[in-house]
Amino acid sequence: DRTNLNNVLNTISHYFFTYQNQWLNLGLLIIILLFLPHLLYLIDFLFKCLYHILRFLYCLGKYFLLLLKKIFKKGK
Repeated sequence: DRTNLNNVLNTISHYFFTYQNQWLNLGLLIIILLFLPHLLYLIDFLFKCLYHILRFLYCLGKYFLLLLKKIFKKGK
């Protein structure tokens, strides 16, 4: 009788732990899904920043080349 009760308790604890694990996984999944848009916006923002920095450097380079051309034209 004692072993039977022990088996019942074991099965209950086993099911409890597996379901607890499932709830934990569900919670983690929900947290990840909630943070996913923020993560994507962050990545998007970083790429936009990088794009604007590179564009600024490109424009600066073009401006300096024009300036150098003007200086050399004045020298002649």
